Order: sequence, then C-alpha cells, then structure tokens
Amino acid sequence: MQSIHDQFAGDVPFPIFANTSKGPYLLHTDSFDKIENLGAKWLFKNKFSVQNERREIRSAINEFAERRYWSLRAWELAWKTGLIMAVFGSVLGVVLDRMARHFGF
Repeated sequence: MQSIHDQFAGDVPFPIFANTSKGPYLLHTDSFDKIENLGAKWLFKNKFSVQNERREIRSAINEFAERRYWSLRAWELAWKTGLIMAVFGSVLGVVLDRMARHFGF
C-alpha cells in the first residue's frame, strides 16, 4: 500500500482496501495507523458474504469517483452555463438594438 501511495505521490486514482482476517491483531500495532493514514478502507475476510463485499467495494468506488471528479463536472457545468449565457446575451443584444432603432433611440 505504501509503494502504491508513493507511486502516485499521495493522489491514488482508486480506492485502496485492506482485506485481511488479522485486522483485530493489527489494532495494537503501527500497521493499523499506517493503513489508516494511507486512506485504505478495511474489508475483513469472512465477515460478510461475497455479495455484501462486492456492494461495499462498489459503494467505495462510486464514492471515490464522486469525490475525485467533482471539479471536472463543475468545469463542465461552468462551460455549458457560459455558452448558454453568451448565446442568450447575444440574442438579447440584437433584440434590444432592434427595439432601440424602432423607437428612434
């Protein structure tokens, strides 16, 4: 986990899981703190069914993706809003110009 964390300079593009059956034993060592500091989620073996583990992993992936790509969605929204406002402003400018000419301003 540490090498993956280091390889991506602390910005790992996917969730990391600590899948272990020895989790309770790690609670009393430095390993637990290291895993927590690396941002890994705990997934204890034989605690849940395969379906529940799969759901937990998918949930973590979706949560990670939402957190990671919010800025991309924000830029996309800003770009679309800017485009719509530019078109609206242009149309409004033409309409107001025609009205001004019609009324002699």
